[in-house]
Amino acid sequence: MSRRIFSIQGMHCAACAANLERRVAKIAPDCEVRVNFSTAQLSIEGGPAEEVILDAIKKAGFSGGLWHPEEENSPPKEEFFTLPRFLLCAAFALLSLVLMHLPLLPSFWSRIAQFILAVCAIAAGWRFYPRGILNLLRGTPDMDSLISLGTGGAFLYSVIHLFTGGALYFESCAMILALILLGKLLEISTRRRITDAISKLMEQLPEKAVKVTPSGDTEIPLPSVAVGDLLRVRPGERVPADGVVTEGSSSVDEALLTGESLPVAKKSGDVVFGGAVNLDGSLVMRVGKIGKESIVARLMRLVSEAQLHRPAIARSVDRFAGYFTWIVLGAAAVTLVSWGVSGAPWEKVFNYTLSVLVVACPCALGLATPIAVAASISGGAGRGLLIRNGESIEKIARVGKIIFDKTGTLTDGRFEVKKIVPCNGFGENDLLSAALAAERDVRHPVASALVSLAKVRDLPAGKVENWQYLPGRGVICRIDGRVWRIGTAEFLETETPAEKSPETVAMFSCDGTFAGKIELGDHLRAGVKPLFAALKKRHIATAILSGDRRENVEKFAGEVGADEFYGGLLPDGKLREIARMRENLPENALLMMVGDGINDAPALAQADVGIALGGGAAVALESADIVLPGSDVLGVVRALDHGKRSLRIIRENLFWAFFYNTLAIPLAGGLFAALFGGPVFTPVAAAAAMSASSLCVVINSLRLRRKKE
Repeated sequence: MSRRIFSIQGMHCAACAANLERRVAKIAPDCEVRVNFSTAQLSIEGGPAEEVILDAIKKAGFSGGLWHPEEENSPPKEEFFTLPRFLLCAAFALLSLVLMHLPLLPSFWSRIAQFILAVCAIAAGWRFYPRGILNLLRGTPDMDSLISLGTGGAFLYSVIHLFTGGALYFESCAMILALILLGKLLEISTRRRITDAISKLMEQLPEKAVKVTPSGDTEIPLPSVAVGDLLRVRPGERVPADGVVTEGSSSVDEALLTGESLPVAKKSGDVVFGGAVNLDGSLVMRVGKIGKESIVARLMRLVSEAQLHRPAIARSVDRFAGYFTWIVLGAAAVTLVSWGVSGAPWEKVFNYTLSVLVVACPCALGLATPIAVAASISGGAGRGLLIRNGESIEKIARVGKIIFDKTGTLTDGRFEVKKIVPCNGFGENDLLSAALAAERDVRHPVASALVSLAKVRDLPAGKVENWQYLPGRGVICRIDGRVWRIGTAEFLETETPAEKSPETVAMFSCDGTFAGKIELGDHLRAGVKPLFAALKKRHIATAILSGDRRENVEKFAGEVGADEFYGGLLPDGKLREIARMRENLPENALLMMVGDGINDAPALAQADVGIALGGGAAVALESADIVLPGSDVLGVVRALDHGKRSLRIIRENLFWAFFYNTLAIPLAGGLFAALFGGPVFTPVAAAAAMSASSLCVVINSLRLRRKKE
């Protein structure tokens, strides 16, 4: 089933998100429904038609629409919490405050003016009331309910005393609304800085492209570009779409997509991504993917979906947050009764009760984890770390051992033929022709090297019949009537000479006769040795699993400094080794697998955490928890450090949210005043503290977008 993401407008707190999630889940009971308050998005796997979902969103009191990453560049704007609305409400509040403390009007008319200004302030913040009261009546109170009860109660209390000379709270009512509007305005602005980082990718695509035609180069709008078009990318220009270089060579800056600071050399046959910057030479490319299939759109969907996955720690907090508003209402009731029974003046009783309703901050609690997860995923994307889900952030911090695939992961995957050793009357070209015919459809670096050399020599490819490929072993087929086997020595099922070469070897047999072997060499990927040194410094165990011969893997492991190595493994053998290693890990430690995302998909899925290298291949996005679009293996270290840093900030946010509410509610309720004579929170100070609490959580999460703290 396909996953759809909807942008939501009108959510004010985590309780709003929880209520919306429950409402949509009722119409799609067998579907996975997630709502993320911090990103203002709803995700549903399968489910009813779009119109039915939008109707449920509307009935829950919100508005929304289907999210299209290739069309929209940022999260939806909040229509209610705007600067003009805040300024209007703040003006009413300040005028009310001035009239309260300065004798600008006679007492009676001053009280009437304060009443009018309070009505105007309530009109400016009108949305809190219908939704807050309705949710309270439904039995699902939220932040709006607390604000409605607090300011509404203050307003009614003041109306009763308007003509009797009693205390008025009109200025408190107006000031509370103004401060809450200001807090929400700042919070939304800061949240948008966190959630729109990946959407800026779409803004990096040029508005026009230069199409190469038989009659010459023609400039066309980007939407007119089609798959298969030839485009020219001149020095200093951005690549307009995903494709393959057909002509020219240049250095390309892909930092926006991969996080790699160094330019990447590109030549004919290399893949380029839309949004990358061509630095020096001129390139001609053939367009491969556009629109929603492009790497930029896919990465945007990946990050957006990832922010909707909650880690275990967030699910625990969500369960508590569902009861939090009831706890606040209970605390307000206890405050009212306790101070009322004590014989305190009703002005003081009302002051304390109103402060409790206003000071409690369900937003800080509800934002603590999702906003940090959103910031972590957004900040990771800026470092070339594409994190698929929030659960991965929590898992990364617990990794105790990392398993690496060798070919294509720790090596660059580009083999070159070192030596051809034909036997029993066969020649070099016989072996290469057989490889060309048998392995041109095999997605393996060794096969690619053999096929490339055969094409360079312009060798013919025979007629292939009964073709069969066995991953990790080799290919068997009939070529021009003769049965060829190409692969490992064991796969040939014939007597072969002992292998003494330290290189990777492809063995050949024809009609049961050993035909020869081809030795190939691979190159160590840049950054591998520093990677293993960095992991050793962090006390993380390492292992290499490979289908290559054991002696080759042993030599390689010694060169890079791996703790363990296992060679000659078929795909199912890798899975068995992963299961065995997991059993031997220390308690609470997790296992990470790093592969190229193509041949290692089962192993990536089997490990607790999977990291895939490669240009965002579809299988990598499906199998791995984290994708490194570039070839920088040091991204593994960045992922580990980023995960630990993210979990630390999540815990800091949770500590602050719990600490604030634990301290603020008794303080606002007058407990400290009763026991120690102070301090005391006024309702206005309580509103300011509530807004500041949410901002503290959001601003702390912003640290995850920085390169360094």
